[in-house]
Amino acid sequence: MQYLKLISLLFLFVSCTHKNGLKQASLLEGKSRAQYEAFGKKYMVSTQGSATTQAAKYAFDNGGNIYDAAVAASFAISVERPHSTGLGGGGFMVIHDAKLNKDSAYDFREMAPGKAHSKMFLDKNAQQARDLSLTGPLASGTPGLVAGILEVHKKYGSLPLSVLMRPAIDLAEKGMIIYPALGEALADKAKTLCQFESSKKIFLNDDCSPKNSGSILYQKDLANTLRLIAKNGKDGFYKGAVANKIIKSQKSLGGFMSLADLKNYQVKKRKPIVGEFRGHKIVSMPPPSSGGPHIIQILNILENFDLKSYGAQSAKSIHLTSSAMQMAFADRVEYMGDSDYKKVPVETIISKKY
Repeated sequence: MQYLKLISLLFLFVSCTHKNGLKQASLLEGKSRAQYEAFGKKYMVSTQGSATTQAAKYAFDNGGNIYDAAVAASFAISVERPHSTGLGGGGFMVIHDAKLNKDSAYDFREMAPGKAHSKMFLDKNAQQARDLSLTGPLASGTPGLVAGILEVHKKYGSLPLSVLMRPAIDLAEKGMIIYPALGEALADKAKTLCQFESSKKIFLNDDCSPKNSGSILYQKDLANTLRLIAKNGKDGFYKGAVANKIIKSQKSLGGFMSLADLKNYQVKKRKPIVGEFRGHKIVSMPPPSSGGPHIIQILNILENFDLKSYGAQSAKSIHLTSSAMQMAFADRVEYMGDSDYKKVPVETIISKKY
């Protein structure tokens, strides 16, 4: 049997307690240990949404492999967590093939449009106009998420997109209950969402108040876009009706993105970075992702302390962990950038000596 492991590395820290006489970390009131644990003999799926996890399970149940499950989950999460990700964004994927003992990394982050320039986020007085880089057409890069997922599917997947994208399409078409975290995000960004008719009609009420937690969110336009991708692959997003609507919106709002930017988008395959923490090998995403180098850096710092003896949620453990993170984030601001255009001292950052 071929065993394959797919690792999508976010900023994740796992603290474990052992039966060594130490005091167990306290749980939230009313919660039990069983609510935090899951067990499986064939595979394990961990995502930020129950519908997304079910989409991955759907792929397995229909005879798909681990890559099919990742594809199904990636499209589903774009529906279930619109405040965190989406087809208009980008991403990274780190893959470990246990049979070949080979690691690979795919970079499909957004790219600046061809007409982007160094002064695009300055106002008429040559001062920084921060909002321009956060909201609206200039804040948008050429999206890479769809291209990246489809490239991995083309190379490693076994089931057709029409099967793998069914859970995501159904979730967008039939609607989903707005859960508390999404409800809070809509409330927080209601003023921004109200600026654009396209986002207002989906996420807000007619008076621009946010749709409440517990109500149903329908994303029928997104369902139609997903259908086009399922039918036509990459061309269903980067060419044709969807591409034309993206560029029409960009032009109407003063953006720089063009049909050529969409047509010419390319996924990049990169060499993963490798670290070690107390005998455990760490394989992660290289720049332009900052997560990989700095997770290894943080663990290199924490390796010098016996956190287990202090207790997983003790003041000392929390202080040391947050201090390590502060130092890593200071380096992130100082050194990190797009490695295609800027030299990033990765080997230094992830070294034990440093």
